[in-house]
Amino acid sequence: MPGLVDFEGEYVHELTNVRGWIDIPLRDALSDACGLPAAVDNDANCMVFAEARHGAARGLANVVGVTLGTGIGGGIVLGGEIYRGSHCGAGEIGQMCIDHDGRPGHYGNPGAIEEYLGNGPIAEIAIERYRAAGIARDPAEWNAANAPRLLAEAAESGCPVALALWDEFAGWLAAMFGGVAWLLDPDAIVIGGGVAKAGDLLFKPLRDKMLPTLSPTLREHLRVVPAQFSNDAGMIGAAALGVWASRRAGD
Repeated sequence: MPGLVDFEGEYVHELTNVRGWIDIPLRDALSDACGLPAAVDNDANCMVFAEARHGAARGLANVVGVTLGTGIGGGIVLGGEIYRGSHCGAGEIGQMCIDHDGRPGHYGNPGAIEEYLGNGPIAEIAIERYRAAGIARDPAEWNAANAPRLLAEAAESGCPVALALWDEFAGWLAAMFGGVAWLLDPDAIVIGGGVAKAGDLLFKPLRDKMLPTLSPTLREHLRVVPAQFSNDAGMIGAAALGVWASRRAGD
């Protein structure tokens, strides 16, 4: 589930995109409905667990995973296990600041990167930039679901507006991931979600902008890679976490 999830207590404390979903005992509800043991965790935690155990960061102990889609979700694996923090909030990278005078985030936090690189903001920014360049884009077509794909197609065809935007997006991510790298010194940063499907349009300028801001020791050993499992990562990670939780409980 997205939002703040208490893995140990199996509660969803806050489902950020569904109002009123507060402190729901989801594990018990699932078990009662299905007659089976259940486990519940944050969807981005599941994604990074999948990539660290079986995917793009397989065999690495310390991994940061990010999903770039409707919003920006994140998860952290340290020492081979998910790090959830003291109150289930660790890894919420989408709430990190890239501009202290910027757009307010979901919690009123200024400059939250999710307000710049979620699908909806990408659509809004793209339409604004094209308008400034004297080019009309239909908002019905360039909506949150389509804009990242259309912008990637435009950049691949050589559109200067789209190319400049992908470079700017990479700069925002580089600022955020640079801070993450200095804080955690991970083996890998794995990026998934629909926006990551832009491939080298995003990853090349991201690496070019971020890696030089790190010490040689950090950057020589840091991988910045696309997720292997794409949209299946959350499902695979949930299954892997279920197995892990069952073994831990002795079931």
